[in-house]
Amino acid sequence: MPRLHKYVSRDAHYVLTSIDGQVNTYQLTPAGEGKLAAAGIVAGEHFERAILLDLYRTGDAFSRGGEFPEAVLANQPGPARDIVALNAGAALYLCGFCADLREGYARAGELIASGAARERFLHCTAYSQAQETPPA
Repeated sequence: MPRLHKYVSRDAHYVLTSIDGQVNTYQLTPAGEGKLAAAGIVAGEHFERAILLDLYRTGDAFSRGGEFPEAVLANQPGPARDIVALNAGAALYLCGFCADLREGYARAGELIASGAARERFLHCTAYSQAQETPPA
């Protein structure tokens, strides 16, 4: 059964659960924290796995890998940013927006560094979670 933990030094709630003997950690968004609080679940308590699955499905809980997009979109150098730039560069090349993969990789890096990728990511996230289309 999942258990809710509060790590004050990080000012965030985390859910720890064991699946097939492996401990998995999920971080909650503020909305996810609110949903658990509304259900009367406080730090240190166990709760039903179905609640965690619902939070994960709605994007209110994400795996520790959920920090990956934030680091990349903040243009933090490292393998994660390089991988995303390479994949995005390949997409730009395949869609005809650049002459070759090298140019696509460079262009993707520019989009990440300028904040344009972050802006589009946030727009798409808002769109996927909204009932109506947000303004462009």
